[in-house]
Amino acid sequence: GLERLTFALRSDEARRNHVSEIVQEIRREENWRRQSAFTQSLPRHGEPGVDGLLELLQDEDPELREYAAYALAHHPASRAFDALTVAVKDPVEDVRWHSSAALGALGALGERRVVEPLLPLLEDSVSHIRLGVFQSLAALGVAETGPIAIEMTGSESARERVEGIRALAALGRPEGVSSIIACLSDEESSVREEAVIALLRMGSAEAIPALEAARADEDRHVRMYAAEVVKRLR
Repeated sequence: GLERLTFALRSDEARRNHVSEIVQEIRREENWRRQSAFTQSLPRHGEPGVDGLLELLQDEDPELREYAAYALAHHPASRAFDALTVAVKDPVEDVRWHSSAALGALGALGERRVVEPLLPLLEDSVSHIRLGVFQSLAALGVAETGPIAIEMTGSESARERVEGIRALAALGRPEGVSSIIACLSDEESSVREEAVIALLRMGSAEAIPALEAARADEDRHVRMYAAEVVKRLR
């Protein structure tokens, strides 16, 4: 709107000064909702706004670091890469979580340099951080995710089993076919359905006998998909 147009017409120095004022206001603000909202508004101010986020990402207040990392996860900026490689080692869980998501967002834009700082997080103590990083790396086709994906297909969590299947299909790893076939007998229909779809993507003819059996599955979606996959693979 008018505010954005006015900002765009300012000199670089004036724009940076304006962002600096916003950052100071964020630090003074006592209401966390307003702090978060102001931080999320910084990306619309272009490069000066990114600089403001980078400043907050190094703040002594962990909540401000978290808000900045969250903003960078939703508005990826290549210039933030170096700072994010430090932030993913932050002792605060939510800062690591959002910082790893920000690196994952850069990876989704084709920046493969995110692989190196993300790999250690596959062993993070927090499960949702490990899962998010796994998804980002699997999407990039990182080979190290293959064995982890196979292991995940045997997880106690149905969500992790599904993510493991999806990753194996995306990676096209032949050694993962047997693990996916085993998932056709999973107790959760969502997992069985994902396994059928994965076997289609991988074009696994060796799975036809198991898929034939899946045509009698109690879940109609699994039956329907299995019949279609068998038809395509024959």
